[in-house]
Amino acid sequence: MAKFYSTKTYGNDRGLSCTFRQWRSTHSHCSLLHGYSIGIKLIFECDTLDERNWVMDFGGLKDFKDWAEHMFDHTWLIANDDPHKDFFLTFHQKQLVLD
Repeated sequence: MAKFYSTKTYGNDRGLSCTFRQWRSTHSHCSLLHGYSIGIKLIFECDTLDERNWVMDFGGLKDFKDWAEHMFDHTWLIANDDPHKDFFLTFHQKQLVLD
């Protein structure tokens, strides 16, 4: 088990707005297209700190931040087994299919 931890959070205030549809949730609005602004929490751990006494230099996360914005900003998240998946894939250019 690691001795040291550090956390980096990209809050839902950063504008990572996604559209979701949980087609099996027929008892609620979740079965319809609806949006959320998501946040991301990263937890880093290590056994020994670096020369600055840090677990992680957050300055090295630019590529991750760019990837997260590309993947989640104004993206549709669609279940792989959604019966209307093909329709959604042809309807919108940017989507993420989840298993």
